[in-house]
Amino acid sequence: MSSSVRICNVTKKFGDMKAVSKANIDIREGEFFTLLGPSGCGKTTILRMIAGFYKQNEGEIYFGEQLMNNIPPHKRNIGMVFQNYAIFPHMTVGDNVAYGLKARSIPKSEIEKRVFDALKIVELEQLKNRQPSNMSGGQQQRVALARAIVIEPGILLMDEPLSNLDAKLRLKMRNDIKQLQKRLGITTIYVTHDQQEALAVSDRIAVINKGIIQQIGTPQEIYMKPSNKFIANFIGTTNFIEGKIRKENNDFILSLPGKERKISLTKDYEGKIYYSIRPEGITITEDDGEDVIEGTIINSVFLGDCITYFAKLQNKQTIEIHKYYFNIGEIKSTGDKVNLKVSLDKTIIFDDSGKEVLG
Repeated sequence: MSSSVRICNVTKKFGDMKAVSKANIDIREGEFFTLLGPSGCGKTTILRMIAGFYKQNEGEIYFGEQLMNNIPPHKRNIGMVFQNYAIFPHMTVGDNVAYGLKARSIPKSEIEKRVFDALKIVELEQLKNRQPSNMSGGQQQRVALARAIVIEPGILLMDEPLSNLDAKLRLKMRNDIKQLQKRLGITTIYVTHDQQEALAVSDRIAVINKGIIQQIGTPQEIYMKPSNKFIANFIGTTNFIEGKIRKENNDFILSLPGKERKISLTKDYEGKIYYSIRPEGITITEDDGEDVIEGTIINSVFLGDCITYFAKLQNKQTIEIHKYYFNIGEIKSTGDKVNLKVSLDKTIIFDDSGKEVLG
């Protein structure tokens, strides 16, 4: 039976270094939850504390209502898929999948049925007697997945499971894993540094940096409403147009390169700001207006489904623009002057520190 996971004020130290600091996460039963962040941010450390491989220095970890702090890994009813698959090369596919069941002293007749069912779920039932060395990377990853789910875990932990696969296979496997997780309803905690992968598979995401949880939310919330500049910069591509805010009577005036306009803020603020806007939120237009700034095309990259333009603004800052559904005759050339309309509903204003959203 699937289980919820609650992490309460958990801290993990290695010597004097805090790998994780005061982490608080509530993971719902049956949820696909991703720990996302750059290398060394603490995401795998959190996963290993959930698994029981690491003991936290402070805080509590619960599976449902059960406190797990002193429960050893083999009694936590978890399945785990590692980055390097960890398949036994001297065993057949079937024996690899059966390993966890034999360790639990499951009757032989039941083992055979459960191994067949697990291999059928990952579409490898015809390869039960094959050696792992004679299989592709994608097939080996499916074996590792079957071995994790055959024990019917309450929680499935996955640590960078697709990082060793080529790009095309990685796309297929992440879709397969997502569909399988939904079909089985297993609470899944997934570790990755790949932002696109996290956005594609997750119900919710925790973004981590330097051992601190920065934001928890749905993929849409993380992408469209990042809570600080780090998240906006880490998730996808973002332009940070430098500007200033000044107060004039009771109005706040936003100054961008070559343009000023009144805006609403969530708090009283004057000084330098970063105007955050995704490349797809900027439109090349023939119009002019208070939400239009001027730029000069300095480079373009054809990507098939879109063209990426790089434009220099009046303050010498370079920004990125994505243009979809274009005609060949509309393609801009290097040196072209363009008007750039910034979609107001797709912008976020960060203060000078980048830690607070102002609007």
